[in-house]
Amino acid sequence: MERYEVRECIYTSPENGVWVHRAVDRQTNQSVILKYVQVKDAASIDILRKEGDNQLRLNKHPNICKIYDFFPYTYYSTDPPILYLVLSLEECPQDLDKLWTSRSLSKNFVEENDLWRLLNECVEALAYAQDFVSSKQDICHRDIKPPNILLGQDGRVRICDFGSSKYIQKANPGNSYALQDPPQLLTLQGTPQFLSPKQRGALQEFLDTQHLPKVNHNPYKSDVYSLGYTFLVVSLLEYPVLRGLQENGQQAICAQVQKLNYSDQYKQTINWMMTIEEQSRPDFLQLRTFFRSLFPPTIGSPDNPLPSCIIHPWHHCSLDLANPSVVLTCNPAHVICSTQCFREFVFTSTQFYALEVEAVICPVCKSPVSPELIYQAYGNKSDFELERVRLRAICGCGSENYVRKRFECYHRYCRDCWRRHGRPHFCPECRAPVIPKEKKCEVF
Repeated sequence: MERYEVRECIYTSPENGVWVHRAVDRQTNQSVILKYVQVKDAASIDILRKEGDNQLRLNKHPNICKIYDFFPYTYYSTDPPILYLVLSLEECPQDLDKLWTSRSLSKNFVEENDLWRLLNECVEALAYAQDFVSSKQDICHRDIKPPNILLGQDGRVRICDFGSSKYIQKANPGNSYALQDPPQLLTLQGTPQFLSPKQRGALQEFLDTQHLPKVNHNPYKSDVYSLGYTFLVVSLLEYPVLRGLQENGQQAICAQVQKLNYSDQYKQTINWMMTIEEQSRPDFLQLRTFFRSLFPPTIGSPDNPLPSCIIHPWHHCSLDLANPSVVLTCNPAHVICSTQCFREFVFTSTQFYALEVEAVICPVCKSPVSPELIYQAYGNKSDFELERVRLRAICGCGSENYVRKRFECYHRYCRDCWRRHGRPHFCPECRAPVIPKEKKCEVF
């Protein structure tokens, strides 16, 4: 502890054995947060090590709270001495809980542009944690709520508190497009008010029987619900009353969402994230695809050197020989970190440009990407053509369920996206007219 100058205590929870202090790192002269967690048994050590290990793995992402150090500390002034595990974390002056409570009395609502930015940063961070293809993580947070979404010195989001997080074993780790994973049987975890409908049912069972059940659910989609509810709270500046989620749940959620004085697209997005039916609710990878169509990733400039990956600025060049880096032919400095990341880039580009190879352009210099490079990433030209046939049947959000051609163009929409756009008469992407009713072969 000689390294740190411990200062005032900013949070304490003696019943949970947690104390949080501000401190200064004497080696770097940097302000940090020290989180002391009392070790009561072997299980506590495992939980705390998991929090430290998972957060260390996610340290590279700019929207996840950085952990600088993780060490044991023994307090000898008691008998017997007390053992703590201490996390040295990035200092953030505010969180979403303080943000909405400070504005609630005056009803000083957050600007919609700020809400979109904060939500987009949360989705990018949690999708990075979920993404087993590009970021090699596959970590689920499992306790999304306003106090765990910090705002850094730069005003940007920092997701924190990975004490409830879990490494999720992928069912099909070889399939880069396996966005719809089957539910998994997991222990109930999280803050009651922010639990998804399936988790709330398990919580009620626990209250009735005093037996902690396991929940058969998709943990990422449960976190999406929690994030949607978090932003509903921040947008309303109050906790909405959501009763009877099992009977008329979606109507209750819609009634609260309609109270928002924001755009229809924002309200539809929150409603989509809080879909009661888990199968129709997106995970973070699907949300990331949707948000990137609204907010393309920022690219470097001559004054701000390009990162190692021009698609995902926080990715490093791949060391996996099976998925090496891809250098675009337009410029040797334009590098995409891996073939898996490159395929995701091609998939996203072709989705919005009628699935034509010629439409794939370098995001830096706008030069066309060589078709040979694209074919090589998929194996060969024939393999890509087979993949393109499959991609034509996928919605832009990544869903393969209930997808159909609804407009006189190449864009296809799943049932949920079509309804989220309000069953439009023109394609939201290219304004092509809807297919006449007599020509439709499916009815929803």
